[in-house]
Amino acid sequence: QEFIDIVIGWFLIFVMIDAGLREVKTLQGQQIIIHRSKRKKLVNKR
Repeated sequence: QEFIDIVIGWFLIFVMIDAGLREVKTLQGQQIIIHRSKRKKLVNKR
């Protein structure tokens, strides 16, 4: 029983870390997209 609890605990921790890393990556991706859209707007003004 204890072994199962430990495995579940590690699995939950791993899932949380993985989700956190994915969230950071998506935030970085959104920032890059925002920078690109700003550049396009500047080009359109010319």
